[in-house]
Amino acid sequence: MNMKICIGIILLTVTFACSRKSGNLAQSNAKLFEMRKSPCFGYCPVYTLTVYQNGQVNLDAKQNFKPNGAFSRQMSNSEFKSFKSQLKSLKLATYQKEYKEPIADASATFITYYADSIFNIMTNFRFPPALANVTDTLERMALNGKLWSFFHDHRITQEYIVQLKDGKSISDFLSRFESYDARMIRRLDANNSYWLISAKSDSDKVADLLNAIKRDEDIKNAQKNSTLEMRK
Repeated sequence: MNMKICIGIILLTVTFACSRKSGNLAQSNAKLFEMRKSPCFGYCPVYTLTVYQNGQVNLDAKQNFKPNGAFSRQMSNSEFKSFKSQLKSLKLATYQKEYKEPIADASATFITYYADSIFNIMTNFRFPPALANVTDTLERMALNGKLWSFFHDHRITQEYIVQLKDGKSISDFLSRFESYDARMIRRLDANNSYWLISAKSDSDKVADLLNAIKRDEDIKNAQKNSTLEMRK
């Protein structure tokens, strides 16, 4: 076989293998399920619990934990497999977006399921039984201090001003950058075109993240928020 052809085949094979590996790595760092509990007038635990595609679980314990802080644990293979099976059986697309009761001082529970589509559901009292079983299990996990280890997120948070293309949604953009913990801070204009967002990256990858935001299919323009640096 011609030497040039052989080299070409080898390069194509390596490139394909590397691209698949990168894709799997990115997917493993993506979110699968998130549950957030808001404050109440009493002694309610306030936290965000995030389950990732690789079985890692992060807990951001904000109030009424001993101690508060950032924690992490890794689900066992059997535990994670059971959890994913339970989520799949819920058929969350059939649920209402809200289950509200006229209770003024109740803590609210917000869940987000990152599947082919993103499902957001909230309640200030109780979800339907099948979903309540899942959230109750996660709450027991969150409150069990023996399960957790302190977690230090070495990434730094940066703020960005982004301009969306006409007709595009900020939520669609944020969902593609959820592995960077992309969050909406506030809208900057009445036309839903300009938004202030935050995202996390390694200190040596800040420029790469900004370039990725600029290249996103829904973004017209993007820049770092320089006022954040002025506040530091």
